[in-house]
Amino acid sequence: MDSKLRKMAILASMAVILLVALLVMYVNREQFTAASGPPASGTQNAGAGDSASPAENGVQAEETVSPDGQIGNDLKAFLKDNTFFDQEVNPILEAAKDNSNRLSLVATSIEKDLRIQIVDNEGIPVTGESFYVRLDGLGDYKDLDQDGIIYIGDLDSGDYYIELLPIEGYKVPVSETRVHVKDKVEYLAIDDISLLIKTEDEVDAEAEDSAVADALADADKTEIQKLVLKLADEGKSLIFISSEIEEMLRTCSRMAVLRDGQKVGELEENELSQSGVMKAIAGGDDK
Repeated sequence: MDSKLRKMAILASMAVILLVALLVMYVNREQFTAASGPPASGTQNAGAGDSASPAENGVQAEETVSPDGQIGNDLKAFLKDNTFFDQEVNPILEAAKDNSNRLSLVATSIEKDLRIQIVDNEGIPVTGESFYVRLDGLGDYKDLDQDGIIYIGDLDSGDYYIELLPIEGYKVPVSETRVHVKDKVEYLAIDDISLLIKTEDEVDAEAEDSAVADALADADKTEIQKLVLKLADEGKSLIFISSEIEEMLRTCSRMAVLRDGQKVGELEENELSQSGVMKAIAGGDDK
């Protein structure tokens, strides 16, 4: 008797579990239908005869919209749409990409000339390219040595417009650059020159101009000397510092001789000579 009751209890338990499973499946039948996906083919076998799907008959089946906004049964369809997610655009990165190959012109004038630099977005001259610039009314000029700098001399003073001609791989300015060519060198008064004065220990002898190629051949510096003499004729006083005795003798009316940072002699105009300077340097000045 006990074994019969035990069997009936087991069967009753299994029946209850099966009934609960069927009830759960019935309640969630919509979710199971959506997860199963669309039919594998557009044709169904309907008993004795085959019937074509609405799409095969030229009729587009309307997608059903569920209360939660879902359209259709393919929950992964958005992954196939490249336009579903908006790509994030970083304005800083986009601006950097846009300016990576952008060129600018930097032009300066000393005296009836132009020094034109072709620079990148960081202000560094661009080398290795044969750039062309067009000067208003005077034609085109080429960067022959490809150092990013074009020098134009013997110009009349006044305003000019320069244009950087297009070159492959770079973005050139869309408008012309206006520059002013100076008539003569401009000198500015310096209130405090203490920051510009160096002691003998701070001077690098190896960096003197005489170490530069062809510097000795142009040691007379005729252009500078002409300018100094011209300003002196206009009644202006200048302090001229040089290690070239001949240059000093050609340009100065009074000379102070320094040795080891100390003044060891001072020569007036009638005393200026190479022997007088050497005598002062050697410490034989009678003053």
